[in-house]
Amino acid sequence: MGIWWETTVSRWWPSVSGDIAARYGGEEFVVVLPETPEEGAARVAERIRQEVEKTAFRVSGEVLHVTVSIGVCTALPTRPDATKEIFHCADEALYEAKGRGRNQVVQGQQNVAIRSETS
Repeated sequence: MGIWWETTVSRWWPSVSGDIAARYGGEEFVVVLPETPEEGAARVAERIRQEVEKTAFRVSGEVLHVTVSIGVCTALPTRPDATKEIFHCADEALYEAKGRGRNQVVQGQQNVAIRSETS
């Protein structure tokens, strides 16, 4: 994934300082776009989905064609420990994408504002 990401995705995704793409768990990846609004995050997710779908991956001498389901969560956290809720939002959107037939992008709750217990 790392080499494919660097040679394919980096050509059209003008990442900004702070953007991160990493493996999260066994077969899941996370893309964090801290300075990207909801519409931009959805566009990046759809473009990743399209690029994965059209790419032929060579593994152990075989060519594999794979697809990806993506859950998007846009959040404006108001406390530093909101990570768990943000990942939960994206995870629920991911499972909804898989439930709809896979190979698609689903937007989680719109503009989730993760607030502190006292606000």
